[in-house]
Amino acid sequence: MPSLMDLVRREAKNAYNQYVENVAERWDDIYAQGFGEMLDGPGQRARHYVIAGMIAEACGAGPAVLDVGCGFGTTYGLLRAGEPRYVGIDLSARAIERCRARYGGDPGCSFVVAAFERYAPSHAFDVVILNEVLQYFPLGRQHEIVDKAISHLARPDGLLVVSLSGFAKSALLWTMLRWLPRPLHRVTVKSCPVALLGGRWVVKAYTDLGG
Repeated sequence: MPSLMDLVRREAKNAYNQYVENVAERWDDIYAQGFGEMLDGPGQRARHYVIAGMIAEACGAGPAVLDVGCGFGTTYGLLRAGEPRYVGIDLSARAIERCRARYGGDPGCSFVVAAFERYAPSHAFDVVILNEVLQYFPLGRQHEIVDKAISHLARPDGLLVVSLSGFAKSALLWTMLRWLPRPLHRVTVKSCPVALLGGRWVVKAYTDLGG
């Protein structure tokens, strides 16, 4: 069980990644201090249920899914009964190691240490998930990052899922994303905040993203 001081240090590093510079080594430190267990716990799980439900409703069984910033694979754990063809990527080698230990034996499932900006998949996806990811890119790059996500979709009916928590920065990010079409789904998720991070999220799923 992390001490209060450990939690403060962890959240300070997380904030540094959001607002100053997003660094893989810092993510490994954060995960070593229990960040993955917190994200996988009841205080954060509600948004993963919403994301998995949106994907199941829109795509049915067996979709090809790219999960950017997959953490400990929480969303995959909720999707796996539908046998998706799933790729999870994350900056943190520690997080990917945990994913492989949990789910590495599943067919059609892979986990890759990668920065999204430089990631070049070998095929298109039915779904791309940006779950608590956009806030870690510098302000002004959101259009570029979302364009890259859309470029990996098997369009025009591919699904882009974006989740952002209730940080002040998130309102600005949603404003920057107004160029996207009207979302297919929009859900506000509230959960009992059992950690310093989170408690409220907005999740939007977009389709009809052009040819």
